[in-house]
Amino acid sequence: MGLETDPLPLTASQIAAATGCPADNVSKNWPLIRQALLASGINSDLVEIAAAATIAVETGNFDITVCEKQANPAKQPDLAKIQARYYPFYGRGPAQLTWETNYKAAGDAIGVDLVRNPERACEPEIAARVFVWFLTTHHVDKAAESKNWRLVRKTWNGGFNGWEPFNRYVNRLLEALC
Repeated sequence: MGLETDPLPLTASQIAAATGCPADNVSKNWPLIRQALLASGINSDLVEIAAAATIAVETGNFDITVCEKQANPAKQPDLAKIQARYYPFYGRGPAQLTWETNYKAAGDAIGVDLVRNPERACEPEIAARVFVWFLTTHHVDKAAESKNWRLVRKTWNGGFNGWEPFNRYVNRLLEALC
């Protein structure tokens, strides 16, 4: 079923307009996120808003196959040292899955061996499923359902980095539903 006829509220065009992300990326990736939300049973309006705003902030362009950029040891030695500790399990997908233990947990939950094949975390359908796995295991869905947008952002980010655009996107998406 296409986005425009799906009974759930947010369309790719609404998300692109609210976030400024490229419409092509949203049209390509949003159906995968929605499918994963539907499969997990957490496809409410508010969870969709949290998911769309989070992906827009975390990726900057709604590309759910985004991979962590490797730090230049000469310019960012501290970050390069941290990244070396978890390589080859560096950040992949909109959840920026890192560390072998997280790859194992996510892979076990979605039925894909991400430890032996960590690059699969950047395959669009798998990235969407990992994103929703993170959202549910960290109770971001519950924070969204209670409209606690600051908790959504803090839980996802560990702090409030990206809060201003996230909050702006949430408000625009809420308006789009009216």
